[in-house]
Amino acid sequence: YEEIINRPGWDNIDAVKNGRVYIIKSDVFLTFRYPVGLLYYATWFHPELFADIDPAAVHQEAITTFFGAEEWETLSQHETFVYPDL
Repeated sequence: YEEIINRPGWDNIDAVKNGRVYIIKSDVFLTFRYPVGLLYYATWFHPELFADIDPAAVHQEAITTFFGAEEWETLSQHETFVYPDL
């Protein structure tokens, strides 16, 4: 993250100045998780409109529903889906 936001010239970018640079793992946009990825974007780009939405909770619910709690536990311990956390 720091390597990205500290690139030469990036200090002039509004998103960097305002702490609004986000990283999302591409897997979040594959298959049934696509809506979860959109929720992350929505909360990042329009936090005032989506203040009541917790994309991480929706993501957890989706994985748990389709694959079980053990799968979520494993994924959440070994993978980072978004950075920085919401």
